[in-house]
Amino acid sequence: MDGTCNNLQHPLRGAAYRPYTRLLPTVYDNGLSEPVGSMNPQMRPSPRAITRHLTSSHASVVSEDYNAMVMQFGQFISHDMAKTTLVPSAKCNVCQNITSRCMAVSIASDDPNAGFRRNGCVRVSRSSPICGSGNQKPRQQLNENTAYLDASPIYGSSVADMAKFREGRTGFLKLPSFHGMSTGMRLKFSSFPIESAAYFLCIDRQAWQWPMIAQAFKIKAGVMEYVG
Repeated sequence: MDGTCNNLQHPLRGAAYRPYTRLLPTVYDNGLSEPVGSMNPQMRPSPRAITRHLTSSHASVVSEDYNAMVMQFGQFISHDMAKTTLVPSAKCNVCQNITSRCMAVSIASDDPNAGFRRNGCVRVSRSSPICGSGNQKPRQQLNENTAYLDASPIYGSSVADMAKFREGRTGFLKLPSFHGMSTGMRLKFSSFPIESAAYFLCIDRQAWQWPMIAQAFKIKAGVMEYVG
């Protein structure tokens, strides 16, 4: 369930709730825990500025062979292997960095997003550190999922997930119907001030934020249960 003992010689390799393995050494402003640019923001451009100018495009990309589901399925695969635990965001309510918990991404006056301009910043919760890291040795991050392609976003990676999302008697996923159609996941009405809003209650918290991810979950869950 949690990926332990998949490799008998290295029982914890790829298991859930283990530190990410780094390809390169950590780089922090203070050498231990503070993100690059957080202590000396003038040394680097805002992450929002980088997103706007380097990764955005007005070009229209059209393909006769592939559609957006190819990208979305790739995102589903990445979510299968990695899920970073976040620090609770309750205290991330001001436009300033809060050590170890929050980052405030500055917004330029000419930013096209009116909501961002009005707020003055984008408040971001930081990823939770591994216990004991960030003080005497560099901060390391935690992976909630297994590192294996085992449908972690659907079935979970812990006993608690199994109890929440599977039927106790059969072990099958809890897949109720919604307006006569199988949802592929549990539905729960949101508390957002949006009329008739609903979100998917599932392992991956992004599944109810992006419709295409929700579709990928629905298809994958249905196939897995059919094969099972």
